[in-house]
Amino acid sequence: MPSGAGLHRRRSRRIPWKERLLTGNPVLGSGRHLLRVPADHRRLIMTLLYDESHKEPRFEDYYSAFSRYLTNQGGRADVLGAAPITTEHLKGYDVLMISFPQEMFSDDEISAIMDFVAGGGGLFLVGEEGDFNHFKKNLNALSTRFGVTFNDDEVLDPTDRIGEYYSIIHTFEEHPITSGVEKFVIYGGCSLKVEGNAKVLATGDDDSYSTEGYYKAGDYPPVLCALEHGSGRVVCVGDGSFFRNNFINEFNNKQLALNIVNWLSGGEAETGAEKEDVMKEIEELEQKYDELNALYSEGKIDDDEYRRKAEEYGQRLDQLERKLKG
Repeated sequence: MPSGAGLHRRRSRRIPWKERLLTGNPVLGSGRHLLRVPADHRRLIMTLLYDESHKEPRFEDYYSAFSRYLTNQGGRADVLGAAPITTEHLKGYDVLMISFPQEMFSDDEISAIMDFVAGGGGLFLVGEEGDFNHFKKNLNALSTRFGVTFNDDEVLDPTDRIGEYYSIIHTFEEHPITSGVEKFVIYGGCSLKVEGNAKVLATGDDDSYSTEGYYKAGDYPPVLCALEHGSGRVVCVGDGSFFRNNFINEFNNKQLALNIVNWLSGGEAETGAEKEDVMKEIEELEQKYDELNALYSEGKIDDDEYRRKAEEYGQRLDQLERKLKG
């Protein structure tokens, strides 16, 4: 995972299949042109930028397993290591993720983030219990712009839990983010106050409550919400532990995490099984394309057959990529 002062990688321009076919790389000594399709062009479905510039947890320490799963789904996660967050830093990214920041955002940073979302970007805001180093104030400086407040409390469930503090969440509203999710666990997360056009997607159940008097049993404390703002989307969750390295494979934690970033990047989340089937077919088509290139470079097929097969494979790959994006 790249990290460091201001380090980020921009998304490569996706070259249309017909354009690639006509401008492929020459095969040495043959005068023929093959359609070379770099993996970044062919399978990059979404890009996520994780902010570490406001003293958030290190991505590598907390979310490296999630990053690997994201890569397997055709995405990529990068790290911004030094403030400020600018419009230039956000260019080329689908999603900006901020996890309980311990330093405040400047007015210019907030404006850049707001413009990013309004212009079609996704914003993923992650909370935690308590308010160490005043991170709630810092996080709420952003979230309240969208009608969501991270409360200074902890959501607890006396019956559906693991140990003393780990609450099992199993009450959901239907939404692409909750597709294929039956339960996930919050490990000491906070509740949310949700107003405006934000939609609550997950809550505690009938005997869940939160500390500090925010929600009593029977109030169904919200822990996950989503909204659309301008051309973009925002997701707020009261705890990010469910997709940390040591918890991501519990219950449906991984599915929920992938659904969130997929929806934020403009897609409509599918079940894990459906997505795996699509990715498998993409890999098979890519292998067929490599075989086609080999036949063409050896002179075993003519230009017309090569072009016909290449366009056939390319059109199907485009269909599959659109399906992943929803």
